[in-house]
Amino acid sequence: MRAPDRHPMGAGWQWYPIPLEGGVEVADRVADDFAAWLSSAVADASSVGLLGFSQGSSIAVQVLRRHPDLVSYVLVLSGLMSPAPDPGDAVLAEHPHPVFWGHGTADLVIEPVHVARLGEWLPGHSILTRRSYPGLGHGISDEELVDVNAFLREQLG
Repeated sequence: MRAPDRHPMGAGWQWYPIPLEGGVEVADRVADDFAAWLSSAVADASSVGLLGFSQGSSIAVQVLRRHPDLVSYVLVLSGLMSPAPDPGDAVLAEHPHPVFWGHGTADLVIEPVHVARLGEWLPGHSILTRRSYPGLGHGISDEELVDVNAFLREQLG
């Protein structure tokens, strides 16, 4: 998932401005808008997977939480999630979806509180594949790409 070009950040894009003004409501609105687009774009798909890096992973997780019937699996790379409970959390607790979560141990962008929040939430709401990459900062390593590939192959059969 790539953020729209209305929020440039450095050489890339961001889903929402930092600091996040409007908080959870902004993340919810962005996730709902993305889900509306996605539902029309993949109307005939047999499964839908979302892969997000950094903010993109926060949107992927929020789409999963708010629209669990739309998403089959999610890949969270160097990610975070909204701290507020969501009505979809109960659905995911009963019917967890596969989630790959990869993060570097030297990531200085995603604060430890966000890593801890995901670490607490994901096990009870997903079929979790968690990988930690020693020395990796806020990025994606070749080792992580191998793990992502294996997870995707498993999901796609």
